[in-house]
Amino acid sequence: MPLISSGKRDKRKAVMGSQAMPFWKVLTLLSGLAILMPLVIDIFLPAIPAIAQSFQVSTGDIQITLASLNLGAAIGQLLYGPLSDRFGRRWVIIVSMSIFAISGFATAAAPNLEWLNILRFVQGLTAASGMIIIRAIVRDLYDGALAAKMLAYTFVAGSIMPIAAPIIGGNVTVWLGWQPNFYIIGGIGVLVFLSLWRWLDETGEKDYDAIRFQLVWSSFVRISRSRVFLTYAYVGIGPFAGLFAILTALSSTLIEFMGVSPTIFGYLFALIMLGNLTASIVAGRLVSSIGGVPLIYSGCVICLVSGLAAGGFAWMGIVTPAGIVIPSLGFMIGFALLVPAATAGAMSPFPKMAGRASSLIGLVHHSAGAITSLLIGLMADGTHIPLVWSLIICGIFSFLSIWPVCKLKHEQGL
Repeated sequence: MPLISSGKRDKRKAVMGSQAMPFWKVLTLLSGLAILMPLVIDIFLPAIPAIAQSFQVSTGDIQITLASLNLGAAIGQLLYGPLSDRFGRRWVIIVSMSIFAISGFATAAAPNLEWLNILRFVQGLTAASGMIIIRAIVRDLYDGALAAKMLAYTFVAGSIMPIAAPIIGGNVTVWLGWQPNFYIIGGIGVLVFLSLWRWLDETGEKDYDAIRFQLVWSSFVRISRSRVFLTYAYVGIGPFAGLFAILTALSSTLIEFMGVSPTIFGYLFALIMLGNLTASIVAGRLVSSIGGVPLIYSGCVICLVSGLAAGGFAWMGIVTPAGIVIPSLGFMIGFALLVPAATAGAMSPFPKMAGRASSLIGLVHHSAGAITSLLIGLMADGTHIPLVWSLIICGIFSFLSIWPVCKLKHEQGL
């Protein structure tokens, strides 16, 4: 049930306002926020070769725009928690969504590569507000099982978009060109903005010290000195780097190098993300019975095997869509098994600073993604080799993270 604080009048007013919001209405609003980041990434992927042709640049140059988007998302991880604590959830997310919608339409009219990079950065920066504000609103309104239920349903809504978006993007690119994909992003941004403006009540208590630099900085320093946090945050770096290697290079590998149509690419990528969603559901069911650490071990091993499989297929000369889609599918299954458990482990020492710990994890992981996208864009050679090497390296990196976790658990006597 909604939490009602007894201390402060503005908190009591916020909760009284939130009580007028039925569960389904909150879920609908939060689901709209949850789809934004996968939308801006996944609907874009089938269009990468077409955008490169339109701007008369290399595919690698367009791949680098994913680094710009991830850089914006990484910075956004640090901004929205303190801003929403200081100014309230409602106005921060409404302003963010207005900018998001404008940037979507503007990207369709980008005159050159420089503007495309700038606008993708803005999209990443504003879309990042979604998950931060979702977690904040859920903490404001619900507790216990109801909070877990809301987050679970929101996650399902967000997980549908990586399956649907590449299929939509592939078909739109084939029949209408690449620009309408960004009209879709802008249009969905407008719908989310109008929905929030009309139905979202303020849910949080304003903390006038929340954006004091010294306070924010000291909390981040405290979190980053925690060995538990560092160990589990490190676990996620390899999987996130591999995720963004797949996001950055898979479309050009399949469409340009292997001759797959954007439409077929959309279905193949949806298959990969369906495997990721299935593994996430399985992990959610297993974590209560076997714990998070075995899931981390299993996911790390699967990421390693998938990376080595990509290398093995390339070494044997199997240059086919299956030779890269199957390892990518395996890697994303490993990702889904280990990342939620690693994230929970990293945040576990900081129950009173969960928002800031979450922001710092997001900064680390999205920074890894931005660096990976940049390197793959720079190394793009028109073949599958950059993606293969990325999966191998990320798989090894993921596997090596098992040892710090084992050492930590041994020292804790677990």
